[in-house]
Amino acid sequence: MFLNFLKLNGYVIGLTTSNSKKNTISVLKKNNLLDYFSFFVSGDDVVNAKPNPEIYKICIKRSGFKKNQILVIEDSKNGFDSAKNAGLACK
Repeated sequence: MFLNFLKLNGYVIGLTTSNSKKNTISVLKKNNLLDYFSFFVSGDDVVNAKPNPEIYKICIKRSGFKKNQILVIEDSKNGFDSAKNAGLACK
């Protein structure tokens, strides 16, 4: 599993989602994925939804890394635009 590879190799894994914190934790726990993530930013943490870059700006702060040290993997156009608008590399 890709998440396991990243975790075992010392990568810090964060999650940004438009879903609520409650739903995010529930889904991650149900699928035994919660322990892979060092932090997450949910829709509860922002005023402006993706594609606004607010969620990724919070993510940058929580990560403790510089923008050029972060790679975002997104699954939607709004998410991709949000990451790019925050100045992050995104795939």
